[in-house]
Amino acid sequence: MFMRTFLLSALSSNDCEYIDNVSLFVKALCTLVYIWTVSKFHDTHLQFILDPPCHAYVPQGQAIIEYIVISSYLIFHLTHLIDIRNIRFLCYPRTCSGECEPLKPENFQSGHKYECCRSYELRQRQVLGQST
Repeated sequence: MFMRTFLLSALSSNDCEYIDNVSLFVKALCTLVYIWTVSKFHDTHLQFILDPPCHAYVPQGQAIIEYIVISSYLIFHLTHLIDIRNIRFLCYPRTCSGECEPLKPENFQSGHKYECCRSYELRQRQVLGQST
């Protein structure tokens, strides 16, 4: 978590959007909270392993620390959704469909063997704003 936050802050450019700055701030905050609480969380679990108490109850303060560790870790990783919001996956259905012949317009007409592939590729081009 620390290395990812450090690298993102070091590699961030000046033309970042507001949401990128918020994401980086939340990452840094979650990293600090995680680093601060995980040592207490780790010590508690080691104590329970090495010297088990006569009951299985965790004290309230230690349970809250455990919830803080889990939530900061979860929030940190949920901010990755902000980082990957502009990723687009391009599909090339002609190569997936096994077409090894040159493009023939008659293959992509209605009722021919690559009709579905052509319609999907056409939609991809329309989404990206390319010519059809």
